[in-house]
Amino acid sequence: MKKKIIFLLSILSMSWFFGHAQKEGNIWCFPDQLGIDFNDTSNILTFTSSVGIHGNLNQSTIADNNGNLFCYASGKDFSIHGLYVYDKNHNVMPNGGLLQGHPNFASILLNYSGIDSMVCLLHISIDPSISNFYRLFYSVINKNLNSGLGDLVIRDSLLYDARISSEKLAVVKHGNGRDWWVFIYDRDSGYVSYLLSPMGISQVNIQHIGSNGDSLYYGKLIFSNDGSKMMTVGAFGTVDVFDFDRCTGLLSNWRDIGEHLTSEPYQYLSAAFSPNGNLIYVSPFNLTKNFYQFDLNASNITASKVLLNSYPDTGLTQWNTYNWHNLAPDGKIYIPIVSNYQGPNIDNVTTQHLDVIEYPDSVGTACHYIRQAFSLGSHHAAACLPNMPYYGLGAMTGSACDSLTGIKNVTEINNAVEVFPNPSSGVFSLKLKDVNDKIISTEVEDILGNRVLFTKYFSSIFDLSAYSDGIYVLRVQTQKKKTFAAKVVKQ
Repeated sequence: MKKKIIFLLSILSMSWFFGHAQKEGNIWCFPDQLGIDFNDTSNILTFTSSVGIHGNLNQSTIADNNGNLFCYASGKDFSIHGLYVYDKNHNVMPNGGLLQGHPNFASILLNYSGIDSMVCLLHISIDPSISNFYRLFYSVINKNLNSGLGDLVIRDSLLYDARISSEKLAVVKHGNGRDWWVFIYDRDSGYVSYLLSPMGISQVNIQHIGSNGDSLYYGKLIFSNDGSKMMTVGAFGTVDVFDFDRCTGLLSNWRDIGEHLTSEPYQYLSAAFSPNGNLIYVSPFNLTKNFYQFDLNASNITASKVLLNSYPDTGLTQWNTYNWHNLAPDGKIYIPIVSNYQGPNIDNVTTQHLDVIEYPDSVGTACHYIRQAFSLGSHHAAACLPNMPYYGLGAMTGSACDSLTGIKNVTEINNAVEVFPNPSSGVFSLKLKDVNDKIISTEVEDILGNRVLFTKYFSSIFDLSAYSDGIYVLRVQTQKKKTFAAKVVKQ
């Protein structure tokens, strides 16, 4: 069963936030009472957390606009299904316990498009009724509730139910610099994308492109920091890289980089782009502990593969494996070499450090892969670094999809113009409340920022009957040089 939903958030205000804060990704929380603060890269700190150490737990974290921890989501223990949302004091948030989820499945926290008081949580869970089917859910946190510690006002809203990968969940900024593209992978249908905007979340594209679906049932999906590329890895040495259009949400120019062998060195699980997007880093999991770099600018990308590090499967590391590695806000890549918590050496020193790539924009060994470069003190990294979006990506100024240009002074239409009926089957009426002012233009956009209607003269009626049902943004400009905007719903 697949579900396509346009999710209307009547509880959300239309007061839009247009700043481009970039510090929401500066805190990483992960299990075993551990976190990293990237606000001061010369003195990265650990701090306490309430999440336990057992199992390969996936997590997600978000800081506030100033870079201070706001909340994080994680499983409590690998043996306990369900996702928990913790506030900055490491307590389970009201309504934040036992959400749909699994300790080994992906989730991601991100600021809600254009609404500074809200945080969106996307999370994957198993479908208990159908074997090998997984579900994408959507929850919303109001940051202002519970004395500013947050409270879930929407939880476990189902978005998609199919044979999706439980680990492939990633987001990237739309070309307008405000909204988010959300991507998952359906092993039967391909890449499924949603757009998160101030009006809610809606499914936009399903695109069948790239390697065979069964080779992608596990492994990471990730975007480059500039938003121009997307990469996914998986079984049989699968490494797919695509160009990405931030305006349309479409993938193109598939580069099939992987080796397509079934041997142990080629079961890829994690991946990262270099900061400039020209190099990629991939690693397999389980018995083989190799770490590779590929050069996307090489004439033969597959042949450009460089082995940066290999841990022999003997002695101290025999129970350890590579898991999620991340490009951090300081421009370095952090790599856990962690125990599966099944072997006898859980206290092995290698589980208490992160390997680091110091200069990931540099080709080959010049990138400086350093073993055990970052100490976790007495803590152990529990396999997966948090799934973090990149907040530093702004609008594509001057492009066709920069739909927010000049909108900073827009106010709500409810105080100036009457729109009725709303919702409507297609025909809407307008009435300007200020009898001494006149409307000189009317414009309507869909949720992707595409103009569907524009008139340069005043009309008391506009008609959307020819367009699909959904949410649209109405903008009117008046003779007094005022601009007003609001959402209208055609149903």
